[in-house]
Amino acid sequence: MENRQGRKANLVLILLVLALDLAGCGRSKLLPEAQQALPPVGDSGVADGWYYQTEYGFALPIEKPFGAYAPEPDDLDAEELDEWVRFMDVKHGSWIKIMTQPTDPTVRYKVDDLEKTMASILDSADYKVQGTGKKIGWKAGSDEWTVVPYDLQDRVQKQWRTWACVMQHGDFVVWARATLPRKDADGPPGSKFIETVRATLTQIKWYEPIGPRGISLENYELKNFNDGFLAALESGRVDKTLTYFDETSPARLAWTDWYRKQVPAEAKGNSLAVGLKAQTAGLVIDGKKATAFFLLGKYGQAPTKLGFRLTKDEGSWKIVAQESVKP
Repeated sequence: MENRQGRKANLVLILLVLALDLAGCGRSKLLPEAQQALPPVGDSGVADGWYYQTEYGFALPIEKPFGAYAPEPDDLDAEELDEWVRFMDVKHGSWIKIMTQPTDPTVRYKVDDLEKTMASILDSADYKVQGTGKKIGWKAGSDEWTVVPYDLQDRVQKQWRTWACVMQHGDFVVWARATLPRKDADGPPGSKFIETVRATLTQIKWYEPIGPRGISLENYELKNFNDGFLAALESGRVDKTLTYFDETSPARLAWTDWYRKQVPAEAKGNSLAVGLKAQTAGLVIDGKKATAFFLLGKYGQAPTKLGFRLTKDEGSWKIVAQESVKP
């Protein structure tokens, strides 16, 4: 992710006590959706059949027969657009370019703005417009895509149909430019193509951005660590908790002995019978080191406060020692 090192240098010391709400750190005021969940990946890319754009906080499914490809440096659209991924059907020579464009969040993005940007795109690629279709709308939850079809001819006389699709979201616009050969556009291949495009775009999901626009990468990684460790603490299985410890940590033995005493013998991995409840109780971050605090106890009893020292020396956060905590 761009500027990752710069963001790490700026992160000096963060203290969160009693109520840990990492998802709120560094949140942009322009994004009312910032309460949304975090994406399952830290960097933009493909996971479980979806493409995640983490800097802007959205995801799109990769519908068959498309595959996700990196943008071609010599085939980018207008300068005001940032292309992130290209969904391509290589067999049929069709594609969808997924891009973003900054915009004023206080001003509604109009069809005139779309047409102005499209004119810039077509001019830079030396396309000739042979016709423009009627504007349509595709609902996507509470949002809506504005879609305008164009018939084009490129510099080598090939003919294409492209659908310019835009959706404003806060201080940016998501662009999708879907294109296939003109000869296929009005037949069954064209109908199938545009239905696939519609299915892709209308399933868009929104997440808390990772980076300057939202949560920092460090807090994202620690949020994932804490969420996983909380579930392990409540599982009643010491082996699950030990996956969060560094393999060389001397704290593993003492922890194993203490944790097993908290689990009733009759529980045998049954989470309901275990009866443990865990919650976060604070966090201190200092570069690649952190101290995390948790409360763990049985239902109806006073919890025990636990402290752990973490490091990220090997690329992921691991517990290296247990911290002494006052009751």
